[in-house]
Amino acid sequence: MSKEKKDFEEKEKEENERISRRSFLAGSMGFAVGLASGSTTSSLAYPPKEQVERKIRILESLYGCPFCGEDFENEQKLKNHIFSNHQNENENKKPGITQLDEPTYEEMVITELERFNPKYVAFARSVWDQEYRQKLLEVSDKEEMPHGGFFSFMEGPKNKEDIISSIQANGAMYCANNFGNPNKIPYGYVHQTNGGGLYSWKEPIADEKAEVEDKEELTEHVKRMAELYGADLVGITELDSKWIYTHQNKEGLPKPYPGEKLSLDGAPAPESQTNISYDYAIVMAVEQEWWRLMKSPGYAHTASTRRGYDDMAMVAPRLAEFIRGLGYAAVPSGNDTTQSIPLAIDAGLGQIGRHGLLITPEFGARQRICKVYTNLPLEQDKPIDFGMQEYCENCRVCARVCPANAVPKGDRFEGTTKSNREGMKRWVVDTPSCLAYWVESDNSCSNCQAFCPWSSPTFRRERFGYEKNKEMWGESQIYSEEFY
Repeated sequence: MSKEKKDFEEKEKEENERISRRSFLAGSMGFAVGLASGSTTSSLAYPPKEQVERKIRILESLYGCPFCGEDFENEQKLKNHIFSNHQNENENKKPGITQLDEPTYEEMVITELERFNPKYVAFARSVWDQEYRQKLLEVSDKEEMPHGGFFSFMEGPKNKEDIISSIQANGAMYCANNFGNPNKIPYGYVHQTNGGGLYSWKEPIADEKAEVEDKEELTEHVKRMAELYGADLVGITELDSKWIYTHQNKEGLPKPYPGEKLSLDGAPAPESQTNISYDYAIVMAVEQEWWRLMKSPGYAHTASTRRGYDDMAMVAPRLAEFIRGLGYAAVPSGNDTTQSIPLAIDAGLGQIGRHGLLITPEFGARQRICKVYTNLPLEQDKPIDFGMQEYCENCRVCARVCPANAVPKGDRFEGTTKSNREGMKRWVVDTPSCLAYWVESDNSCSNCQAFCPWSSPTFRRERFGYEKNKEMWGESQIYSEEFY
């Protein structure tokens, strides 16, 4: 038995003593999907009884056909339906990994995309948008308008179990909170551009520049170093200026925006604040623990999320320092400066899902993204297609388990709130309502990450064609028959 399988089974056994599990079978032709339900009887469970009962009702309706969308009472009826009706159709629903010349999101673009102002991110609006702040106040337990962002609308943990879980989460994010330059007042988990700490842009570059003799070999070496420094996934893309925010985040109240105009050169803004052209983005992802994430919603799952932010604050600065040692410019970036998900798609890490998150073949929706911008000449990775858009059309699990009803259940459409980018016809997540649910429940939620079928470690990825793509993806554990 492999070490990975043994470790997973031990964690699974521990969790089975406290949680009920339910399998979601998505059928033949490669759709054998394992989905666990999340905690209903955990000793650290946050949700009150009515939330737990609602969650169970949702899970009992998860037997939906990924081909036609029809719902069934149980997994056997779903399986019979697929074998009877879909065995020889929809071959595009049997995804292998295909490299593309342009990302699949290009098909969603309906007008020319303009750069996005981070002022309109829901976290930021909780500071300056009085209409939205009033909505948060109405769903909170506060009697008076608080001074601060969305965290200030929340009371925090009250019982012993939640307090312990909160302490665990604080420890998981200790380095990022204390040394990583978080923009604590307006954003919560978003960082300041060109600030101090681990994400500093002010670190010196070596005087002597290393000669690049073999660009392909150098690129491979940079990727291996990223993995050594803690990245679970890494891809490289040219830095597309449309994904650079129009403004950089500035800390302070009551008016932290509009902030200062932001450019990395090549972007349609006056002049680079650093006078260096950053041509490439090295995009990295760090895995979040699935078994802990499945405790969502509630304090018990938060340590998984915050550990992801902590890993980001280590991985990107380490790689940036390595590149600066070669004599080239490199600056680390967390949740700042650029939109992470489009860059990750450009760099070939995955595709966007119905829930608006990056879905990767390796981890589904359970990863956090960080970047390094550099002028080191590197080979680009190509975007990939592994069938996620087709799969998400009929799955809808994330929409069903969203307690805020923020994930759309229907067809793609253009953005409808201040917090959504215009010009794309896609599944638009109502992020202001998502955040309002956090305030109303006085907690955080990661249901869309946790319950995505692709997030489960037992998801039978080898049946989706990945065994035929070892040359592209390497000998990772997702190919190991022993692991399953």
